[in-house]
Amino acid sequence: MNTQSLIPAITSSAQTRLDPVISGLGWNNGFEIGAGLNAVTGSLGANAIKPAELIDAKNKSSTTRYRFIKSESELQQEISASAKGSYNMEGVTLSASSSFVTQVKLSELYVSLVAQFESSYSEYDEAETYELTEEAGKLITDRDKFRATYGDYFVAGRKRGSSFNAVYTCHATSVESMNKFMASFGADAPDVFSVEGSVAFERAAKEADMEVDVWVEMVGYVGTPPVGPWTPESVLGALQWFTEHETGIPVQAKLFHFSTLDPNFSPEVPIDPAVFAELSVLYMKRWEILDGFNSIPDVYQKQFEEDVTRFNSDVMASTGTLPTDAEIRATLAKQATVLLADLNDVLARQDFYFKVKEKQKGEPAKDHIIDEGKGVQVWLYGFSKYPQSEAVNIQSSSQHYSEKWHIGFREHTFVFEPDQSRLIVGWEVHSNWQDGSNGSWYKASDQIILESGAQVHVKSEYDRGCNWTVDIYYVDAANYQF
Repeated sequence: MNTQSLIPAITSSAQTRLDPVISGLGWNNGFEIGAGLNAVTGSLGANAIKPAELIDAKNKSSTTRYRFIKSESELQQEISASAKGSYNMEGVTLSASSSFVTQVKLSELYVSLVAQFESSYSEYDEAETYELTEEAGKLITDRDKFRATYGDYFVAGRKRGSSFNAVYTCHATSVESMNKFMASFGADAPDVFSVEGSVAFERAAKEADMEVDVWVEMVGYVGTPPVGPWTPESVLGALQWFTEHETGIPVQAKLFHFSTLDPNFSPEVPIDPAVFAELSVLYMKRWEILDGFNSIPDVYQKQFEEDVTRFNSDVMASTGTLPTDAEIRATLAKQATVLLADLNDVLARQDFYFKVKEKQKGEPAKDHIIDEGKGVQVWLYGFSKYPQSEAVNIQSSSQHYSEKWHIGFREHTFVFEPDQSRLIVGWEVHSNWQDGSNGSWYKASDQIILESGAQVHVKSEYDRGCNWTVDIYYVDAANYQF
């Protein structure tokens, strides 16, 4: 969080009326009861509140949740809940108990299972009343100076809790294995924090040929916890240790606007509400960029690392001035749009690649003869087009062969010489005659799909001519290093 104490001069005809109370804000390391917080810059201010005796919450409960995150919309929901902010306070950072979001990977062959045990008090620890310090009381009549020193809100309560978070990153070898894995659980995610559920999860992963990486983080405990590397089985022992050693630490903050102590202190700030909405969108895109970067292979991470790092640093360094600097907002919003689109293109090509890989299974065996039937016949293997994403640019190359009849057979091998710059994603054989007398063909290469070259052999009937066309469909190999 930005800890600057001064706020920039702001001029705006539009006003945002701040809420008198904000609950559920992630607890920041700089927070303490009474600490001030500026809603516009997000910066911490001085403590304006006299020491007050907190009444600790008494009712404590625990919950366990499991859910698969398999789509971008589900990830956005997780981010919205985890990076919860109000106005320009937070939203760009995660609370300690929500850092699991950064471990989620998504693609056609990745799915993330999030398992959480959370223990928390139902209410906030807070005092019955709060009073301004003598210095703050004298300054509150000068609103601009007061806001520059103390901000708009003060931390009035803390909610204590603890959490044990595990992310099971599941990597399939094919779309088929992913579908098999997900189908084994039906509509519900497995309860991997139980022995039975963990065993069932591992069995399903093994049967579907899935690779599973496990990440664990514990928040709010005393003692020395067990450490990884983690497996579904070892997670159970770590969870047992945690439940025996967990202790509540501040995880959420409740904020009171200073107008709750002095009704004459205006709750309005000269910022258009649309600006705060813009910031919310920008911060969400930042999280999507970081997740997208985490989900692409190392070879592409190296390509994007500099741009992603620079963008992230620029956002973090500018949080205090973003509400008042339209130029910086526009610049970062444009960068976010371009960067997110580029990352999504890589993810789209990755998804396409694994769909193509599935199509390899449908190719005929080498030298397996296929007779042409009556009428125009077309045999397509793989993809000739992919309208699902503009990031997938499929090109084609075509060869044609025809001969008139004469004694004997007419034979020809279509040869598309290997070219390492291309990756074949589909191929097509056309019998161009319609009378059923065009002969036969067979694949002369061991494999064509996901190779750089192809060979297909055609043969006429005896004493007949023939007319054949073979097309290959390919993409730029440099974009498909998966």
